[in-house]
This record gives sequence, C-alpha cells and structure tokens, in this order.
Amino acid sequence: MSNRQLEQIIDGIAVAYQAERQRSRGAVDLVIDEVRQAKAELQLDIDRALAQLQERASALRDGEPGERGDKGDKGDPGEAAPDMSEAAIKAVLEKLRDDRLEIDEMLFVATKRFDRLATEFELRLANIKDGEPGPAGMPGPAGPAGRDGATGEPRGKYDGKEFYQKLDRVSFNGSEWIARKDPPGPLPGDGWMLGAMGKKGRPGIGIQNATIRDYALVLEMTDGKTLSIDMRGMFERYDQERDA
Repeated sequence: MSNRQLEQIIDGIAVAYQAERQRSRGAVDLVIDEVRQAKAELQLDIDRALAQLQERASALRDGEPGERGDKGDKGDPGEAAPDMSEAAIKAVLEKLRDDRLEIDEMLFVATKRFDRLATEFELRLANIKDGEPGPAGMPGPAGPAGRDGATGEPRGKYDGKEFYQKLDRVSFNGSEWIARKDPPGPLPGDGWMLGAMGKKGRPGIGIQNATIRDYALVLEMTDGKTLSIDMRGMFERYDQERDA
C-alpha cells in the first residue's frame, strides 16, 4: 500500500469519525435541550404550585366575624376543600424535589453516554492497522524521455562574454567558482557558488639596487642579500672582438 493510499484511508476515517462525533453530539445536545426545557417547565410548575399554596394558605386565615345573615337557599354540592395541612404541603414539595432530581439524573446519564461513545470511537481509530498489501497493478505507460543531465566542464578563467551552464567551473580572483543554475548569470552573483578558494602566495625576491664595482655587477636583493657577478671576462672578449 502506497503512502498516498494510506493517507486517503486515514483521511476517510478522520472524516467518518468527525461525522459520527458530530451526529452523537447533536443527539446528546438534543436530549440535553429537551431535559433542560422539561426542567425549566417543571420549575415553573413548582413556582406556580408554591404561589397557589401560599395564596390558599393566606385565604384560609380567619377574619373578623361579621353580622349574621339571612338563611340562603340550598346550594349545589361543592368541591371538597383541598388538604392544606402541613403534611400535605410537605408531600407536594417532596414530589417536586424528586422530579427535579430525576431530571438532573437524566441529564447526567446522557452526558456520560456521549463521553463513552466518543472514547470508544477514538480507541477504534487508534487500533486500526494496515491490511495486507494488495496485488500489484498493471504497469503504466512509459513517460516522456528526460533531459540529459548536466555534468559541467572546466572553462578556465571567467569571461563575462561567455555562456555558461549549470555545474561549469571557472577561475575568478584566484578561486574556483561553480555554476548553480543554467545560465548562472554574472560572477559574482547568486547563480554561482565558491568551490575552492585560492591563497595569496609569498612575495617573490627581486632586485632592489644594481651597481658596478671593479668590473663586477653588484645586485642588492629585496631579501637583504647581495649578489656579485664578475663582468671582466665579458669586457675582455669585447675588446678582442673589437680589435680583430
């Protein structure tokens, strides 16, 4: 399996993981929203029930006795008065408290379920291993012929009028330079790199002064030494050839 195929498989798994994670998160968020909405509605019911209980409790207080009225007609049978005893109120409050605990527990369970699913999926993704290599495919068509490789040649001293190719070597200011590209452009420049750097040699010994002493040529050298050359024989030969 090639690296490209492996990367495609990993990318596909990652996309699937993100989609599953998003789907699970969406489902959990939906459940959480429903539970929160139910919790809010239950809180409103609790608040309304408490308000009603307080209102009824206030209404049950004894007022000042009024004047005795006339006997009225017999009325229709009324509803039984609600049980407003302390035990009844306590029972209602306990029921409302239990409902709130149940909703909180549902919310906690939904969150834990999502975390468990996410962890299981991540473990499955981490344990995925490469399968056995598949059979080799058919050979593809032959590609176009490539260009001949550049080996470079020694071109001697650099000349700005010459045309140079990649890897050509020239001499410039006592050092060797190699062309980086084709064409490298003027030297020095970014198209050239230093190959071997030459070192300046020691100055040579020269003649500092020359004098004639008793048919001898005396040379004073730059290194402080003196060289004497006897010229007598040359003058004698000159005289002989002149008299002849």
